[in-house]
Amino acid sequence: MVSNVARSSAKNYRGKIDMVLSIPAVAELDEELLKLWEAGEPIPDRLRMSLAESLVPASEMYDYILIDCPPGLSLFSSTALMASDYYFTPIIPEPLSLQGVVIVQNRTAELNERYGHRIQFKGVIPNIVKHYRNTHQRIAEMIYSTEQDRYQPFRFWLPDSERLRKVGEFDPDLPGTWAGGMAAKFASLSEKYALSYRLTNPATGVLSCQEIEGSRYRLEDRICNLVEEFQERCQ
Repeated sequence: MVSNVARSSAKNYRGKIDMVLSIPAVAELDEELLKLWEAGEPIPDRLRMSLAESLVPASEMYDYILIDCPPGLSLFSSTALMASDYYFTPIIPEPLSLQGVVIVQNRTAELNERYGHRIQFKGVIPNIVKHYRNTHQRIAEMIYSTEQDRYQPFRFWLPDSERLRKVGEFDPDLPGTWAGGMAAKFASLSEKYALSYRLTNPATGVLSCQEIEGSRYRLEDRICNLVEEFQERCQ
């Protein structure tokens, strides 16, 4: 567990964020269970509920618990769904990514029916968006119009940005550090990774947020707007 990774972020930030890192062995879990089945050994009881039951003590300590799942369906993603009230799906605005959303929606419906849960879909978050690409424009037009009820897209989306990718870097070999080491001369992640760097907002179309952010927007503002929209959907 990495305690309070937000300790050096925004100067007026009053909360805290803790993070539990996964390990490579988690990716081998499906294979290990398959080996048990092939050997005729019993599968652990209440396996699908293992994560939900483990998170019960933590549920009263945090406002939100976010579980980041790898792409695709697996035992891990199923147990994560069983531990969740809501789920969101980051998507790249491309056809294959949309197919993945439908697959996860179908799996969630099966889990809800089988176990009597009410795991609610709360929308897709367009990510790694290249608003100048025809494919991305076309898919965005679809999910924000004719397919809006199915995908419930977030108003704010994340661009394809090298600066944004660097924020997610973490080096476990540097104890107590976030984003590859927080040098003393940097007061915040925003300063260190230039999240104040301004990007161009599309002038027109469904991806344009100019009426809120202007013709040029900061990554930091875009992330804040996205977080606020997330909180509104989770109320």
